Amino acid sequence: ADRDAVGGRYSFGPGPRDRFDVDVTNDRLGIQRAGGNRSLLFHTGGLVFYPSGVPSVRIAFTREGTAVTRVTVADPEVIVTAQRV
Repeated sequence: ADRDAVGGRYSFGPGPRDRFDVDVTNDRLGIQRAGGNRSLLFHTGGLVFYPSGVPSVRIAFTREGTAVTRVTVADPEVIVTAQRV
């Protein structure tokens, strides 16, 4: 259920590439920056994941009430936080 809850588009700026798309394809959760390659996400617990091949990066989703509202990417410091649109 958590995997399905994080799917959607997350924006971190006004530019056309300033977003992430998170989806489930072929039963695998993935993240893709606009114009980039899709990376599979692997669960570490709660709403925290890491992208395929980069276990030092953490992709953490934030739930407010029943809705997931943002995602934060850190390596290990925060790189970007994007709001769900």
